[in-house]
Amino acid sequence: MTEEQMKIVSKQLFIRAEFQKKWNKYRKAFGKDLDELFCDDYHAKIRISEGLEHLLNNRLSEAYHVIRHFESDCITDTDKQIFDRLISLCLNEEEMARAKVGDWVKQSHGGYYQIIKRTSDYVVIKRAFDHKFVYAKQSVNVDGFAIKLTDLKTYQFVEKEDILRIKNFFKSNPNEEEDFLRYTDMMLSLREKILNTNFKEAEWEFRQFGFYRCTLEKVAFIVNLKDEGDHISVIYGYTSIVDQDHLKNYGEDNSNIKLRFCSVVKTEQDQMAVASDVKKVYDTYFDKSKDEILSLKKERQKQFLQKIAEKLKPLGFKKKNAKWTRALDSDFCLEFEAQKSRWSDEYYFNISIYHKDIQYPQCYGTRLNTNRKGIYNWQLMTDEELNCLLDVAIQSFLMPIINTPFAELGKRKEIWQGCTCSRNKCNTCWVHKNLWEENEAK
Repeated sequence: MTEEQMKIVSKQLFIRAEFQKKWNKYRKAFGKDLDELFCDDYHAKIRISEGLEHLLNNRLSEAYHVIRHFESDCITDTDKQIFDRLISLCLNEEEMARAKVGDWVKQSHGGYYQIIKRTSDYVVIKRAFDHKFVYAKQSVNVDGFAIKLTDLKTYQFVEKEDILRIKNFFKSNPNEEEDFLRYTDMMLSLREKILNTNFKEAEWEFRQFGFYRCTLEKVAFIVNLKDEGDHISVIYGYTSIVDQDHLKNYGEDNSNIKLRFCSVVKTEQDQMAVASDVKKVYDTYFDKSKDEILSLKKERQKQFLQKIAEKLKPLGFKKKNAKWTRALDSDFCLEFEAQKSRWSDEYYFNISIYHKDIQYPQCYGTRLNTNRKGIYNWQLMTDEELNCLLDVAIQSFLMPIINTPFAELGKRKEIWQGCTCSRNKCNTCWVHKNLWEENEAK
């Protein structure tokens, strides 16, 4: 559709009776000059109506997140005045100024939060429930792990009936309330200590607490804190900077820190030990350039893959890159693969059977999942965690296949069900598949 056609279609939609009925409600609520917004750009008028609908229904956070994207569409002074007025209606500043520690606030799609600390500089809120809590027949999804700084502009106070439901839930589940409040003071204490050592805090709303400190050109030291429920994890190390503004706004995700380490805090004594560990890593690599950091990371990666090789070599697997293969017969191979994520410096671990000349589609494939995520932050895995994963792979998947005669593998339903080639390549190896289906039908 051309731009001219888009304009014609948008105008036709805008002047339809059902849309004009909604638009008149917005004019009545937010000013008759709303007609002047975006002049004759009816496509923009229709798009912003979603935010106006949220605003009309007092869903302030949703309204703000929709409307704020239209600032670049404001061309005239009138546009800008109307836009500023709508944004000010979304930002619940006057009401939220009365919020105090202990109050509950919410975002319709963000969840229910309690104010933990408030100073002249910042507010700390902690999420207790997801947004579905109010609709659930029973309390669900208690989440005591989301702590963040905020100015509360896009939040609303929680209604009395929902506060009563929250109080009743915690009264009936005292352990949940204890877990919810655990480590909060320690998190705030750690934050203050880090900021007092020349670190800057990233403004990433999806993290808990993230900090950075630039060292050499295009290199920064990262420290991230997260309340894990039964401990506080401290992820730290060096990263290479691509965009200084991105670092300032978002910090660095744990899985993207190039050279990373992890420590656990449960007690005040742990804090001292972790501070020493962090300082040691900082001092060790302080004078390393971006290229040297990347080289150190590659060496650690090589050592990690070597540990896998040492486990699989006695079973007859041969390594090529991050894949280990073992012949099942003259034409088919069994493979264990450490698959690098496209989006982060993490690994998936896959097991498959395929024809030696055509790897895809596979005859059989499965992905290991021993951590409920299926993806592994390899630099943070202990030797014990890696050995556990490999033991599961070997005992539950690899050895049963290796120990089954090749011609008999088709009798194992979990094997032939994974065939994605419709037996175009596998007629010989899955010869028993049809027999299995026949027996199943009986």
